Amino acid sequence: MMQTTLRRSAVGLAAILLIAGCRPDGDSSPQGLTGDTVGVAMPSAIALRVQPRMQDAETGRDPQLVHTTIGDSVRLEVIVQVGDQINAFQPPILTTDNGRRLVLRGSAITADSAYFTTPVTLTVERTALPIRGRLVTSYCRAGEKLCRSATQDVVID
Repeated sequence: MMQTTLRRSAVGLAAILLIAGCRPDGDSSPQGLTGDTVGVAMPSAIALRVQPRMQDAETGRDPQLVHTTIGDSVRLEVIVQVGDQINAFQPPILTTDNGRRLVLRGSAITADSAYFTTPVTLTVERTALPIRGRLVTSYCRAGEKLCRSATQDVVID
């Protein structure tokens, strides 16, 4: 009974990992599975550990925050590479060192509500400066179906 339950759990976990395309080395092919003693495909133990965020091999691909002074305000805008899209379900959030959460948004989204179709911006008063914190942006690269997160330290004086 216990062995059957464990086998079903193992098969279910292996199927989920295959569907998600998980491998410990970051490759999305399902070749990272190994057989166990009962012949059930099982992910290696390392695949079950939480993996740290790996640095992007292509520098400059992550979204960048730019700021522009306009009169008494500062306009913050997240810029992505051509073809990349910013996730509208998890808009970019700038968490300041003093705990404020500034959410950047676009004025329009795709028909499925998944991505912003206009620039993702936020305008703050210059009296709110300096701003120091960390920006987290969820975005999808062109041709990819799974969004990734990028973080950026922010200092605006």
